[in-house]
Amino acid sequence: MRRLTFLAALAFGAVVGQPTFAQAPAAPQAADEDNRPLDCTIAAAYFCKEGGCSKTETFGDLKLPARLLVNFESRVIASVISDGLPHITPISTYAAAGDSHIIQGVEGGTGWMVHLNKADGDMNFTVTSDDNTLIGDGTCKKID
Repeated sequence: MRRLTFLAALAFGAVVGQPTFAQAPAAPQAADEDNRPLDCTIAAAYFCKEGGCSKTETFGDLKLPARLLVNFESRVIASVISDGLPHITPISTYAAAGDSHIIQGVEGGTGWMVHLNKADGDMNFTVTSDDNTLIGDGTCKKID
């Protein structure tokens, strides 16, 4: 669970980067002109296993509210894990369709996806492994 949470936080920080694909039927979009990093906060989280989900007070190793940095130019998501060390996860794919931005990545045996609305800052973060899923809800704001 700790590794799953840590990977989820890291993956989210890597969200900023050039799109590698576009959603059909829209034509591929260029990266946003405003590539400022995002300061994101996961305010609520749910841990799911076979049989259902339950609310949790952590997002993996991160105590809620958990903060993440999404850096589009560096294509990484960054956070600080419970022992105080930084964790950085690369963004594998980035797609944009209007205000919706979807970022995906894989680290070890864990996959993650962040769905972000750049207009209102709403964000959902999902991390999955072969036996459980972690879902986080929160917001993001651009760093000046």
